[in-house]
Amino acid sequence: MDTSERLLALMKNALNGDKTQLSISEDDQRELYSLAEQHMVSALISRALESMGQKNEYTRMALAKASQKSMLHDYEKNRVFEALEKAHVWHAPLKGMVLKEYYPSRELREMSDCDVLIDLTKAEEVKTIMQELGFTVGSFGEDHHDVYYKAPISCFEMHRYLFKESHPMFEYYVDIKSKLVLDEGSTCRYHFKPEDFYVYVIAHENVHCDVYNGTGVRSLADVYVFLKKYQETMDWAYVKRECQKIGIWEFEEKNRKLALNLFGPGEMTPEEKKWLRFFVEGGVYGSSANGVHYKVDAYGGGIKGRIKYVFKRLFPPLGWIKTNFPFVYKHKVLLVFVPFLRLGQALTTRRKAALKEIKAVTEREEEH
Repeated sequence: MDTSERLLALMKNALNGDKTQLSISEDDQRELYSLAEQHMVSALISRALESMGQKNEYTRMALAKASQKSMLHDYEKNRVFEALEKAHVWHAPLKGMVLKEYYPSRELREMSDCDVLIDLTKAEEVKTIMQELGFTVGSFGEDHHDVYYKAPISCFEMHRYLFKESHPMFEYYVDIKSKLVLDEGSTCRYHFKPEDFYVYVIAHENVHCDVYNGTGVRSLADVYVFLKKYQETMDWAYVKRECQKIGIWEFEEKNRKLALNLFGPGEMTPEEKKWLRFFVEGGVYGSSANGVHYKVDAYGGGIKGRIKYVFKRLFPPLGWIKTNFPFVYKHKVLLVFVPFLRLGQALTTRRKAALKEIKAVTEREEEH
């Protein structure tokens, strides 16, 4: 059993309350926690180890750190939400802030930041609120979300939109408030229906795989714990219809089956084991090589996948061109020059990154 297999087995134990014994040496633990940190699941595997009677310095530190971070996040979240409520700014918690409620213990779902969807017309007001609460502005008006920091570990991303304007999913999510449900007892705090939240989780995961070159095994745990709670009661016809609208139904099916077979009682197929490697090797924040491998596979693998990958890089979608070559986008007669502009970047400003990308494409193994 290698390090990644140990990691996944311990995650499965923790998510299901199992106590299956694993033999893990001190050297194994050093490698195990190094990998766990890349995937932000140190607390999860620590819970599994302690449940097996293997409490040690690694487990104590990981669980103490996770508990402290969770308490600080909750404290700041409550202050932020109370201030937004008082100011009558509609808002809705996103991603980990919601998913942590479905883990065996809330602190086991580690988070680097707190994501909140806000009324984009009140962004300036939200900025003032965050500053009054002691946060400093990391960025404002530069992206689809504004970023606020507060020592020692608090980071809030206040989303004006759920996706960048250049992304194909932007139009679907631009009016997402119409699908939100008002919290009981609140005048401006909202939440997603389970079906819509699940579609958003999958959409966000898809973007991380496609754009940011990875998403890590924590995202599979997120899908698993959510499905444990809602799989039997969700309207799957609706889920399928909405996923098809944004082109992620095949991705959803693939991920759902992998998550359930990985952490549940089922057996993974050879194809699922191959797909799992993408999650394991990328970590939470991905890697450029991992992203290339993912896309080459998505385009059919082998020579065909490589050719299609190169073609897509030379002929990017209009949304990308609008963001990166706005002058060309405005004067569409110039679109024919985009491949030459891309090659020019590869030979000059992006030469180092381009060489790494070419290496990843040419060295891609069929069985990867």
